[in-house]
Amino acid sequence: MNTIETPRIALLGICDKVVITNLNSDPLFNFSNIYGLKTFVNSYIFPFPLQDKEILLGIYNPITLEKAEIRIADDLNTEIAKTTVQIQKINGEQIAKIHQENQARTFGLPEYPAWLIYSIKFNGLISEPGQYKIQVNTIDDKWTDLGRFIFNYIPKPDLSEDEIATIKSDPSATKTVNIGIRCKNCQAGLFVYSSIERKKEQEPQYTWYKELPESFECTCKKIRFECKYIKENLHAFLGSKGKVSNLFSLI
Repeated sequence: MNTIETPRIALLGICDKVVITNLNSDPLFNFSNIYGLKTFVNSYIFPFPLQDKEILLGIYNPITLEKAEIRIADDLNTEIAKTTVQIQKINGEQIAKIHQENQARTFGLPEYPAWLIYSIKFNGLISEPGQYKIQVNTIDDKWTDLGRFIFNYIPKPDLSEDEIATIKSDPSATKTVNIGIRCKNCQAGLFVYSSIERKKEQEPQYTWYKELPESFECTCKKIRFECKYIKENLHAFLGSKGKVSNLFSLI
């Protein structure tokens, strides 16, 4: 059997959640339950927080991949978010650890070259809909495209009087949505709400979504985006079931 010297990485898709399961504590028998695997993301608003999704990769003969940088970039190769993956073999054992940022996962090394399914998370914002690239940089300091994702914007008309009445009559329907986007570096943030009825008591802590400025930029200028998608469509979450309020904290 030929030895694989150059690591091979395949982009499998983007998913909602990956759960690693093991039945007998042996890393060789880890398996992954993958939820919502796809090559696109539909969203009512932008910016879209990448921390809510996981990127699924296939790594062939992973022990040959000592270290790799993986990033998301737009068509102009502007970097959106980046993370580093490092593989460490544990001496004397048929297991290794994959390190990403401050987390590590243990996996088994089969006696033959094989594919490992591995998920990574990014901390960043997709500012607007469109196509975005996943790229890898291994040993030659050159970014190579692994594939693309499409982020789709799903606009929704303003609620009709009948829709508002239906939401009011349903005790489980969401009647107010609060979101926040905050920079971890300078702590500047944008806090917005939408509701079936405007709530002056929430202001000025939260801004009514229709009165947002055209754009937002934090004090240290690490976060900047247009507000038009939130202004147009934050009401789309009203009437949904379950928790939709969120705080996007970003570096």
